[in-house]
Amino acid sequence: MSVAALLGVSSGQSSSDVPLSTGPRYWNIPHLHNPFFTGQEELLDELAEALSKKRRASLSQGITGLGGIGKTQIAVEYAHRHQQEYQAVLWVLADTRESLISGYMAIARLVESAQDG
Repeated sequence: MSVAALLGVSSGQSSSDVPLSTGPRYWNIPHLHNPFFTGQEELLDELAEALSKKRRASLSQGITGLGGIGKTQIAVEYAHRHQQEYQAVLWVLADTRESLISGYMAIARLVESAQDG
């Protein structure tokens, strides 16, 4: 089973309160939005509430549970629904130490390429 971490960097307020900075936006979600996603509205609302309560520059929230229950789909759905509220939405696989390191290296390349371009 692979575990995914969904990380976001926010302005600390909802997008309706304050526009995001004009700097680059970072997005590396490796899954397309599933137009057939249904259910889990309560869990998605809880996730949104948990992330909106934190007023730090870096936000994180974990989704745990048995394999095959839809953790990845919930994280993907949240990311797609709320992408405009974040300057960065970053995805890192954490099922092994190597995949975690590789994911962080990919994020570093993403940020570096945005700064160069």
